[in-house]
Amino acid sequence: LLLRLQQLMESHGIRLVPIKGPVLARLAYGDVALRQFEDLDLIVRRPDLVCAVDLLERDGFGLRELSNAVDRPRYLATLQNWSMEKPGSP
Repeated sequence: LLLRLQQLMESHGIRLVPIKGPVLARLAYGDVALRQFEDLDLIVRRPDLVCAVDLLERDGFGLRELSNAVDRPRYLATLQNWSMEKPGSP
């Protein structure tokens, strides 16, 4: 999943930097399989955030906290992190 998301972002000129999770497992243990994780923590540059969220939504992910009553552009412009999930994913 991580490699696919990195390729997706890179194809649109967005640099995606993973932190913790699989990256930490690789650095600390030399093998991603030696550490359990349930999510991916990713960093993108602030100017790329809205585009990155749009790409993730097109890939089937959704913003966990966003309801229809919320002004989406304002919401995305004011927060520094979001939780996204893909229905049917573990």
